[in-house]
Amino acid sequence: MQNQISVTELIPYTPSEIAEEEYFFERIKIFINKVREERKELKNYRLYDVGLTIKENAIIVKLYFEWENTNETVEESDNSKVIDISEYL
Repeated sequence: MQNQISVTELIPYTPSEIAEEEYFFERIKIFINKVREERKELKNYRLYDVGLTIKENAIIVKLYFEWENTNETVEESDNSKVIDISEYL
């Protein structure tokens, strides 16, 4: 059973966008909303952390979700939408 789930996204950027912090915050918010819409199994999870890894032309965003009621067990999540981003690292 999983009480925590992480979801990763690669957000590319151009040199002109690097100075616009609003750009990244907006992209992260869009990513969070997209994950919530597409991954219905996260309904009873809460977002508890966001990790950022800065690369040369992209930022890797990792969302960490935690089961809201740790006294209950949770079903295994469907990993069919997991994307291997190792080629971008």
